[in-house]
Amino acid sequence: MLKMQFKLFTLVLVLMMLVVVGCGTSTKTQPNSDTKAQDQNQNSDKIVLKLAHDQQPNQGYGIGVNKMVQEVKDKTNGKVEIQVFDRGVLGNERDVVEGLKMGTIDMAIITAGTLTNFEPKMAAINMPFIFRDWDHVNKALEGSIANEVFPALESKQKIKPLAVYALGFRNIATTKKEIKSVDDLKGLKIRVPQAPVFLSTFKALGANPTPMAWGELYTSLQTNVVDGFENSAQVMDQFKMYEVTKYLTITNHIWEGGVVLISDKAWEKLTPEFQRVLQNAALESAKYQRDQVKAQDEDMIKSLKDKGMKVTQIPREQLEKVAKPVYDELGKQYGIESLIKEIQGL
Repeated sequence: MLKMQFKLFTLVLVLMMLVVVGCGTSTKTQPNSDTKAQDQNQNSDKIVLKLAHDQQPNQGYGIGVNKMVQEVKDKTNGKVEIQVFDRGVLGNERDVVEGLKMGTIDMAIITAGTLTNFEPKMAAINMPFIFRDWDHVNKALEGSIANEVFPALESKQKIKPLAVYALGFRNIATTKKEIKSVDDLKGLKIRVPQAPVFLSTFKALGANPTPMAWGELYTSLQTNVVDGFENSAQVMDQFKMYEVTKYLTITNHIWEGGVVLISDKAWEKLTPEFQRVLQNAALESAKYQRDQVKAQDEDMIKSLKDKGMKVTQIPREQLEKVAKPVYDELGKQYGIESLIKEIQGL
């Protein structure tokens, strides 16, 4: 009998130990499940915005983008992340704008020339010789452009402009012919963006403006499909266009910038506080980027000269006189006559 009782006692003791161990294991694993759930909740709270542009990561737009991305990350404690898709990997500018409108792309930097196709008032930024210098540019961007042009774009396309980065004043590069006067431009096939301001300006200058995707230009210069192109010294150097052109003509005919945009759909994902952070980061990074481009502009022209390009200049007065009819034509077409006068008067 005693032997039987001892066996029963031993069995009960073993069962009790198993229960204790089981409870201990259950208690130990529960916090891990809670932690995983908390991590998932934290990740679901994070907002990721895809930003597209067509320039290099550390040049041009990239100078401002890097600053904006870091500022947003710091000021939101990592709750808003901007993922950058540079070098045109998400498509050309028109494709990207369509992506913004559909909501498949959250943010982008698009040239004013391209945006003219979506909001005619954007043409004011690209009117030939409308800006006297960089100070004049900054006054216009922070005044007339921000107050009148940006709201029109957002209202019509549901895309919100946040700031403007700089590409700079544009000049002309050619493959075979040195340009010393307006007469030298006659008949030359000059690649321009698909925008009426550029087409009209170069027709007025006597050239044969040829719209073409930027990605096709390098090869087209090599194969003589076009005789030259126009863009800023920054872009010419960045994309190594000195390898396929010989002559640089300083005209400063148009100032070009890239507008930092966010789709209304993406904007509405953000809390009011995060909207404020993003807006401020865009404006601050734009001022920084424009200052950097301005400072580098003369250096870039010197760099192109050092890399073998011959540099000449056409007097501004000569160019302004020939291009003046563009103001009358496009000012009336786009209904921006008063806006042009307002910007010129700043």
